[in-house]
Amino acid sequence: TLAQASFPSASSSVSDGERIWFYNGPHLVCFGASTGSLLYEKDLGENASYASPALAGGRLYAFGEKTTFVVDPGAEFRQLGTCRLQEPFHACPAFGTGRIYIRSLKSVYAIGKK
Repeated sequence: TLAQASFPSASSSVSDGERIWFYNGPHLVCFGASTGSLLYEKDLGENASYASPALAGGRLYAFGEKTTFVVDPGAEFRQLGTCRLQEPFHACPAFGTGRIYIRSLKSVYAIGKK
């Protein structure tokens, strides 16, 4: 249950009102908001950065140290895609019209259509 979960020490959770997600270690974890029951826990294979997961444009974004995971924000895990960067990042992203802005340790990336 949510009350027994081990939460990450640096990043925050995100909720759409129906579900709550957090990224802890290599695991993306999803709970039902009204029941507190575990819906899924998926090993994404990469340790989490300090960035909190985010909801934008009907998608859930979880951030590993070098990979952004794009996930359907439903009650079952369904990965829609990934974006791998060449250097680690730890900051929370910013979302603009059709773009995600991510600051790495040395650069700022704009990911999206031109």
